[in-house]
Amino acid sequence: MRNALNRGSIALSFSALAMLGGCDCSSCDSGDAPDAAAMPALPTTDAQSGATPAVATFPVSFDVKGMHCNGCAEAIAEETRGIAGVTAVVVSFDESRADVTMIKGADAANVEAAIRKLGYTVSRRN
Repeated sequence: MRNALNRGSIALSFSALAMLGGCDCSSCDSGDAPDAAAMPALPTTDAQSGATPAVATFPVSFDVKGMHCNGCAEAIAEETRGIAGVTAVVVSFDESRADVTMIKGADAANVEAAIRKLGYTVSRRN
C-alpha cells in the first residue's frame, strides 16, 4: 500500500498514512509526526497540470548488422523499449541503425546486450 500512496500527487500527513495502513514508522504510531504542510511537495503529475516533469536524457545510436526486413527492426525496437531508462527507440532497417533516447544515468550497454541477445551484431556509433 505504501508504494501506491507514494505514487500519488497528494501529500498526506504521516498520521493519515498510518491510519490508512500505509506507514509503519514509530513517528506515526506515536502521533509525533509532522502535518502535511511540513512535508516536502511531491512532483506535479499530468493529472494536476498536464505538464510532464523534465527528465535529463541523452541520445545513443547503434549500427545493427543482420536485419533482413522491417520485422527485424520492429523486434529490436520492441525489445529495447522494455529496458529500464529507455524513453524512445527508432530502428531503421534501411539504414541498419537504432537510435535510442535514454534517461541520464542509464547504461547503453544494456541496449547493446539486448540487441545481441536477439542475434544481431551491434556497435555503438557515438
